[in-house]
Amino acid sequence: MAEMKLDGGDKQQRSMLVPILIALAILAAAGAWFAKVYLHPEVTATAGPLQTFEYTAKYARGGGILVGENQTDVVTYVIADIALKDNTEVPLFLKGIDGTLTMEDGTIMTASALEKTDLPRLAAMFPAMQPKLDAVAPSPLLRESSIAPGATGHGYVIFAYNVPQAVWDKRKAADVSISFYHQETVKVKLPK
Repeated sequence: MAEMKLDGGDKQQRSMLVPILIALAILAAAGAWFAKVYLHPEVTATAGPLQTFEYTAKYARGGGILVGENQTDVVTYVIADIALKDNTEVPLFLKGIDGTLTMEDGTIMTASALEKTDLPRLAAMFPAMQPKLDAVAPSPLLRESSIAPGATGHGYVIFAYNVPQAVWDKRKAADVSISFYHQETVKVKLPK
């Protein structure tokens, strides 16, 4: 009986090793790029000087049929200077800007930054606030804006807290959380 030979059996198995190694190298390079761009926290945030503006509204009971006590509402507007540095290779797209106030007794109050549509109304209602805005930054840092790779986004954000200025001044802490569409949320502490 003749001996049976398989042509190139060893040769075909060795030739599959090269494509597998090439595919593994490509996957490793793609994984390293993804980790560098998307997983590595390369967005830095800093907070500059603050300004505050307190507004007191008094509601007096009139002579009509409405009943109830006279009311006073106090709102402290906090104007913070925020700078975001994009150290990644992709643009940043701002999704939301939120502020957290931790009061002296540990109570936590949150507020979203005022939006672009609120700013003209705020300027019309409180013209005395404009010099405070100008002292912080020349323009607002807005939701839905973008920051180019390697660039810095800079501007003011405004939060409205329903507390008197004295409560704000005695705060334990305050910080700003900036969320993005394709990056991790960044938090920055506001100066006291």
